[in-house]
Amino acid sequence: MRTQDALETLGLLASQHLGLVTTKQAEDNGISRLYLQRLQSDGVLTRMRTGVYALPSSVPGLLLDVYSTWLFLAGTRTSHNDLIVVSGQTAAQVHDIGEFAPDHYEFTVSTPRRTRATDISFKVKELDENDLIYIESMPVLSIPATLAQLDDEGVDTDHLLNARDTAVARRMTLEELGAAIRELSAPQARQISEAVQSSTGMQQLIKAIQNTSDAALAKSWPPEFRQSIQRTLQQPRPSRHHPNR
Repeated sequence: MRTQDALETLGLLASQHLGLVTTKQAEDNGISRLYLQRLQSDGVLTRMRTGVYALPSSVPGLLLDVYSTWLFLAGTRTSHNDLIVVSGQTAAQVHDIGEFAPDHYEFTVSTPRRTRATDISFKVKELDENDLIYIESMPVLSIPATLAQLDDEGVDTDHLLNARDTAVARRMTLEELGAAIRELSAPQARQISEAVQSSTGMQQLIKAIQNTSDAALAKSWPPEFRQSIQRTLQQPRPSRHHPNR
């Protein structure tokens, strides 16, 4: 295969995975492992993990690092029973909420799994599909599920509240916002949560917040959290992208 043809094939494959391609994908399309290594030696490809290469079109950063680690573990599998889900503090970093700096990548799997990589850890747990979002086919715990998992893992209150505050500022969907508020135990928080779940639009939720006294809110929410909610409610909602099944 000519170099130009190989690069075009690799580019097409990588376009589906943030500019990354696996050795298996390449071999399935007639490009040998040895050829990939040659392209790496020539500076055309960057080796991210064993069997995972980045093309020049990829954008370096945290997301690329997490995605390449996920590809290294999962390949391109999408069956729910085989899902390897970005979770814990790694998911928080992907969502850009809170201030976390884990020394390993965290994933949740439905059955026990091992790897020789020392910078990867697994949590075994069955996950509901509703707790997942997808980034270019990579499953990631949703923001509410991430917050709940961090709480279960004993993350200190200050870090958890900071993650929750920044999550709201990241324009969570109406459903996600409701789940995050429901984590609060005060009656006022539950009242707002019910309003979120039954609301057909942002204005109803804003009205619910305005009808709750500031004094009551002050006892249950950090002021910054309430302000973040109010700012978020006036912003357009983001879309959520799921892979083709």
